[in-house]
Amino acid sequence: MGFFMKDLYQQIKDIHIEPSDAACPRILYRGQGVFTDEFDRLKNNNGSLLSFNSFLSMSINRQVCELFADSAREDPSMIGILFCIYIDPSVSVPQSTCFASLKDLTYFQSEEEVIFSMHAIFRIESIKQIRDRLWEVELKLTCDNDEQLSELKTHRQNELGPSSGIEGLGILMMEMGHFDMAEEIFQTLLNLTSKTDYEKSAFLYDALGAVKHSKGASKAAFSLCWRTIEIKLKYITADDLSLVSYYNNLAEILRGMAEYSTALLFYKHILNIQQRHSSVDELDFVPTYNNIALLYTKIQNAECAQIFYQKALDVQEKRLPEYHPDLAKTYSNIAAYKRDIGDYQSALSFYQKALKIRKKSLPSDHPSMAILYDNIGTVYRSMQDSSAALAFSQKALEIQLKSLALDSVDLAIIYKNIAAVYISTGDFATALSLHEKALEIEENVLPSYHPNLAESNNIIGTIHTSLGDYSTALSFHAKSIEILEMSLHNNLSAIAHTYHFIAKVHTKIGDYSTALSFHQKAFEIQDRQFGADHTEVADTYIYIGLTYSALRNYSAAIFSFEKALKIYQKSCFVHHPILSQIYTLIGIQYDSACNYAEALLSYQKQLEIQQTSTAPSSSDLIHIFNRIGETHDSLGNYSLSLSFHQKSLEIQQKTLQHDHIDIAETYDKIGIAYQRLENFTTAIAFHKEALEIKVKSSQPDSLLLATTYTYLAAAHQGIQNYSDALNFSQKAITAYEDSSTPNFDQICSIYNNMAYVGSDLYQYWACISLVRTV
Repeated sequence: MGFFMKDLYQQIKDIHIEPSDAACPRILYRGQGVFTDEFDRLKNNNGSLLSFNSFLSMSINRQVCELFADSAREDPSMIGILFCIYIDPSVSVPQSTCFASLKDLTYFQSEEEVIFSMHAIFRIESIKQIRDRLWEVELKLTCDNDEQLSELKTHRQNELGPSSGIEGLGILMMEMGHFDMAEEIFQTLLNLTSKTDYEKSAFLYDALGAVKHSKGASKAAFSLCWRTIEIKLKYITADDLSLVSYYNNLAEILRGMAEYSTALLFYKHILNIQQRHSSVDELDFVPTYNNIALLYTKIQNAECAQIFYQKALDVQEKRLPEYHPDLAKTYSNIAAYKRDIGDYQSALSFYQKALKIRKKSLPSDHPSMAILYDNIGTVYRSMQDSSAALAFSQKALEIQLKSLALDSVDLAIIYKNIAAVYISTGDFATALSLHEKALEIEENVLPSYHPNLAESNNIIGTIHTSLGDYSTALSFHAKSIEILEMSLHNNLSAIAHTYHFIAKVHTKIGDYSTALSFHQKAFEIQDRQFGADHTEVADTYIYIGLTYSALRNYSAAIFSFEKALKIYQKSCFVHHPILSQIYTLIGIQYDSACNYAEALLSYQKQLEIQQTSTAPSSSDLIHIFNRIGETHDSLGNYSLSLSFHQKSLEIQQKTLQHDHIDIAETYDKIGIAYQRLENFTTAIAFHKEALEIKVKSSQPDSLLLATTYTYLAAAHQGIQNYSDALNFSQKAITAYEDSSTPNFDQICSIYNNMAYVGSDLYQYWACISLVRTV
């Protein structure tokens, strides 16, 4: 294709008409249709330069061209354009611009056709309307000494470097996204290039590597780029600074392949080369520091990542003005790193620093502001502050709606992040609507095999799981697997994640064995791809542990959770929230296995992490205190049980409404502790506080009421107040019977106790009758 285009260009050049020739027409016409958004851009650039990215057919016959333009209006999405091109005989046109008359060469002689070479450049002189959806655009062929054109050519030559015309065409094809054409051009040139022409061969191997990388063929891209370096080393030294960009290319390819450790070695080699040259400005080290830090984050080495991010920041804070945009980028990088390791307060602080700089240098509705607001929203979401998360994500959405096309992928990302907030609040219907909007955008603009489509299908599947629509959920996850399997990229990790989603659906259905098999499939992929110490593997151990727990195989669950714990202890800072969550899971398993001493140790480690956190979560502390209190109760440590439930109550009274149902539950727990200590009068007082909140609830829960009535009955029995004990027992039975899911075992137990307390044979036989009915 490249040689065909070159040959056509040469033929036009051979019969080219100079503007000064008497035979050269002074005005040419072209009629065509353009989409409305393209026409809007054309109007907005009146007075600017315009180039057509193809060979351009024109005519000296206005009537014929106006018919072409007018016919375009038959499509309601198109605007008819009549281009009028003026050629000044006194100007010298650029050498690359050729045009020729085809009057005696074309079959359609009546059209009096003139053809221009590719990328002829014109200036838009005026735009005026002829009639509805039909416009006339006046163009003027640029001259060789046009100032704006000269600046553009100089800039373009700097971008392309010392490449020839055909090499430049290959680069152009790449930039236009025509990767197959670009590959054909570069491969043909390579075949024609002498093996001893090292410089040109290196350029062509590098170009082919870039094409392969763009097409998603990462392994082939790596081989070609590595060959580039091998050739380069034939005529330059191993520490030549020009090698930095080539090693960067290799590292970038490896990063895309998730070969993080190898990519890190290349970035370190780049740093080594830079450090050997005193001429390298310290600011040039900053991108290398940032890349190394990012790779350390990927391989779970938080300490080294912090060191290199700090190196980058130290240089920039020393050399750059306080509000320099590059500082904002580094602050954002560090914030993302802090977010990933769970240090949300620090992440928020760095994002706020970046935001302060952006506000100084950018308008309030700039797309970069939207990205920052959205990132801040994700941090608040991680901190479980849904209202703040939603506020920042909504700000981002407002900006993006103003500045982006309605089918922009960036807009889809904002929709998904806002949906994540609604998911965290349990509003799955709203979340589903937002994700469907995002998926619609992605399906319109992304290729059918793009991994983002798989991700969106998976998220929609999980929402359907939450809504209880399991068959629909499985269909979306199946679609995700289908997309990932036909993708050009290495998507084993994403396939593993999808297996987890499928497993979760089977868990919801109660098919734990099938769920376990899908989690194990995911484990096999991740263990092979990442190695035994990666957090992806740790997360899979957690999923497997939860499934074993559902199967009541508590020892296997504990084994899995402890595997996950060891991995995260190597990769996270000591107060990371995930460590706290894993200790909770381990404690629950020991509780379920009645090994209360080990459960207590796990909960105490969880409490230690929370108390040493920079911003301990009130809700987390409440749950931990209650768990420790319940475990002490199981161990017979009633005074300690009481003290932990009281700590929980203190936090709740500061952070919740006085009539919150969680406070009622804690009142009951404290009441039970006092009963164990045989302080029945105080126990009754706390159970009555709980009962008052539950009764006044807008929608009283029969089961919750029954529980408190049962506690009150036991406390009154403790002080030998049998009349009230029987009264509250009867209320408990009534409440249980009113429940949509009556607890018959509990009802039988209450009847049996009533018979014992009241020595009432009627109550005893009622119990036997109920047992027979059940």
